[in-house]
Amino acid sequence: MDQVRIMVRVRSYGDSIVVRWAPNHPVAWSVTNRFGYIVTRRYLDVDDEYKVEVLTPEPLKPWSLERMMDHFGPNDTIAAVAAETIHGEGFTPGEIDEHQQGFMESLIHEQEIQQTRFAFAMQAAEFSPEVAKAMALRFTDHDVKEGVLYDYLVTVVTPEDLLYIEGGSDLVRCGTPEPLYPPDEVDIRQSDYNRIELAWSRDRSSAYFIERSTDGGQTFNRVNRLPYYSTEPDPTWESDSPTIQFYGSVLDHYHIFSDTVTPGITYLYRLQGIDGFSDLTPFTEPVHITPIDLTPLTAPVILQASTYNDTMVKVSWGIDDDPDVAGFYIEKSDSHEGIFTRINDLMLPPNTTEFVDVHASETRGGFYRVVAIGHSGKQSMSSMARGFVEDFDPPSTPEGLNGIVYHDGIVELFWDHSPEDDVRGYRVAYANQVDHDFVVITPWPISDNYFRDTIPVRTLTRNIYYKVLAEDFSGNRSPYTEILKLTRPDIIPPVTPVAVDARQDAENVHIWWSPSPSKDLLIYRVFRKQEKEERWALVQEFDPAEVGDRIAFTDSPSPSPMPYLYGIEAIDQAGNTSGLSRVLSFRVRGNPVPDIPISLTAQYDEENRQVNLQWTCDSPFPYYVILLRSAGDAPLAPVTTLEASHSSYTDRRLNSGTSFSYAIRLQLEDGRQSQPSETIQVTIP
Repeated sequence: MDQVRIMVRVRSYGDSIVVRWAPNHPVAWSVTNRFGYIVTRRYLDVDDEYKVEVLTPEPLKPWSLERMMDHFGPNDTIAAVAAETIHGEGFTPGEIDEHQQGFMESLIHEQEIQQTRFAFAMQAAEFSPEVAKAMALRFTDHDVKEGVLYDYLVTVVTPEDLLYIEGGSDLVRCGTPEPLYPPDEVDIRQSDYNRIELAWSRDRSSAYFIERSTDGGQTFNRVNRLPYYSTEPDPTWESDSPTIQFYGSVLDHYHIFSDTVTPGITYLYRLQGIDGFSDLTPFTEPVHITPIDLTPLTAPVILQASTYNDTMVKVSWGIDDDPDVAGFYIEKSDSHEGIFTRINDLMLPPNTTEFVDVHASETRGGFYRVVAIGHSGKQSMSSMARGFVEDFDPPSTPEGLNGIVYHDGIVELFWDHSPEDDVRGYRVAYANQVDHDFVVITPWPISDNYFRDTIPVRTLTRNIYYKVLAEDFSGNRSPYTEILKLTRPDIIPPVTPVAVDARQDAENVHIWWSPSPSKDLLIYRVFRKQEKEERWALVQEFDPAEVGDRIAFTDSPSPSPMPYLYGIEAIDQAGNTSGLSRVLSFRVRGNPVPDIPISLTAQYDEENRQVNLQWTCDSPFPYYVILLRSAGDAPLAPVTTLEASHSSYTDRRLNSGTSFSYAIRLQLEDGRQSQPSETIQVTIP
């Protein structure tokens, strides 16, 4: 979900300031209705002291249904919409039953319900100040002073662990309200014999009122009782209709309003916008139009298109008396969705009711319609009728059958169009085994050379088989194509290897796993990490063809007091992983007493009466130094502990006539100790 926040706008009216707000997401609005909004005002007073004042001691929440009904009454349509979006059951999400329809389709449907509910609610709040107040989306501050700059903050009391919603704010200086401007670029046109269309640019207005005059502009009456707003087209929806494409492109930038009119009367229209504060803009300059009479021409009624003399088609029709009819043209198409072309060069006289297509055998007939032409240029046409010429020749077998299976089980099949003009469509059949009976999955011929199927992919049956035939308008069928074999995508993970033995010594870890019984394996991968580490490290890979009946693994990690964890996964040819196996834990301490070379020297400094000790050591492990000393025949004992960065020590605690012995031992971080160095003896005179 994108960042969820409260969108805030404020407007000064001189003696008061109105704060309007709305969440930017349907979920945020639904949740916040339960917890409410807080309005805070911030400003500098006359003494330049920064003030922060909470204007709503209790969070603002939508009114109850009973309060709305008592306040607005049954005839307030906008209030009824608001009450329905907040309290109505019609917008309440239903239980998602993935057995009744696709699970994802159910989720999308529920999301669309919530978005529609949210859109209706926000429009209701913009169309009525009282409704916005009842919905807890508007607040009026009457305690204001002219010339003061106020900053209004709207926050929510929704718990952040439920949904974090960022507050919003807006600034305004108290004073005369800014002027509002009317909509511009208003245009008008006649769209049908009794319809006109108004179009105007999209602006900041939330909706509009349209007024109409039929007395030259002396009086105007509202055409729409409720505010009007034309939504923008859905960018994801596509259509091949030129009309829909035209209106879709227009609605990207303009509003369109249609009205019913009477030809011959002059109409004047003007518009007035309403914004998010429910304030009305000034009216636009009126635009006018005088619609002309576009009463449609009487349409002919086609009676039949029948076979005539075995090779031709006779088209018969009738038409009600209409003095405007000047004649007829006959149009023909290869399909009911195809492009119709005229097949008579000269217009038939108005009293004609039959026409014979002498070239019908070339196309085995077709779809026919009759077009009436009026003296004024109007046109009307009949419905279409299918005319057949007997055909016993099947079409040729389709070629180029191919397809693809996607990981979600969607199958796309495509092939070349058959070259015959009378092909009605194609039928598709499938089987799970090449030697099984094929089942036709298209109950009627499909007109396109493309078919989309859905198959289960979580199955051990690896292949699926398809074939296609062509069928003409006479019902003749071609032979099937060659069988197309498609392989289902592999989404079944391989079986996880199982540990059958594990051993360790002071420095090595040995693990044996039984191989995965899955057949399409690509590789085994062994991972290792220490107990408190987050990331696993890949330490070895095995080729399934080379492991035999055991996967034998040996590792020699650095000694550590922290346990090492090991796991293995199997990956198949499709990239599916078995997931990590059961984790095995080992504590590798290394040799208990590591042999680390230590060189120690000791020299008596007679002048300063001290013994100077120096040493070197080459340890691969982190360590610190323990200095051992004894006097006379006493055993060596620790004297001091030094960091690894030290390589010398001065001993001044000496007695004359006494022999002192010295040695060095390393203490490793993992708890082990090295062998002591060679003992050095120094006699003090």
